[in-house]
Amino acid sequence: MDQFGPLGGIEQTNLMSETTTRVFAELESLEHVGRCLERVKQSRGFLQMLKLNEDQLLGNFAQNVVQLRQDELLDLGEPAGIIRSAIMLSHLRSLETHLVERLQPDVLGDLNECYQLPLDAAGNERIKAAVRNKAGKDLEVLLRAWTNMMRTHFPDQQEDTTYNAHRAKDMPVWDLLSYEEHPDDPDFGYLAYMDEESLKYQTDIFAGIVDGVHLCSMGPAFAIVREAAESLSNDEADLGEDN
Repeated sequence: MDQFGPLGGIEQTNLMSETTTRVFAELESLEHVGRCLERVKQSRGFLQMLKLNEDQLLGNFAQNVVQLRQDELLDLGEPAGIIRSAIMLSHLRSLETHLVERLQPDVLGDLNECYQLPLDAAGNERIKAAVRNKAGKDLEVLLRAWTNMMRTHFPDQQEDTTYNAHRAKDMPVWDLLSYEEHPDDPDFGYLAYMDEESLKYQTDIFAGIVDGVHLCSMGPAFAIVREAAESLSNDEADLGEDN
């Protein structure tokens, strides 16, 4: 899949975090996520082949252009579900990326024990306080960049030769995480170097959360931030249903 630029002739945009939350609330299992991903890939192939430039609902495109059968359309969810009734072709790349990420093994399960040393009580409380009142979209960006960092440097329960157990006790997470590219668009730059105007803003959001956390405890720190983000997403989803 092309990572950037239009698909076919349609410019791509990112799904909102609340939309992503609804997608995975409606897909009933990982097996359903996998089937949905196959239909999304199928639709992307048609879009790239036909080079259409008019945006439309993914559900309509899958039914009328790809001509999926009714049972195949259900892989994308119910007719009134978020994927078929609200997500556009302009969201196709973002949707596929989120589906692929959901099917990957839990990044913490792949993390070596030398990076999973427990935080002390003060460290736990400081991170919980830091994520409080943060926007869901900011936590999502941080978690996706952090996940990419761990998958790149610390895969398959391996101890990294550069960031080994000894060095991990002294190296702040932010020293490595700050050089991760923005997960939605590399043109945004690194997390620490967005641009002169937003540098302080981004540093306050991201570095402030992981301040004082060393690589040896990045697993527990990541788990706290992820739990906070999931709780916030669930609250936003419940609020959307009430409205």
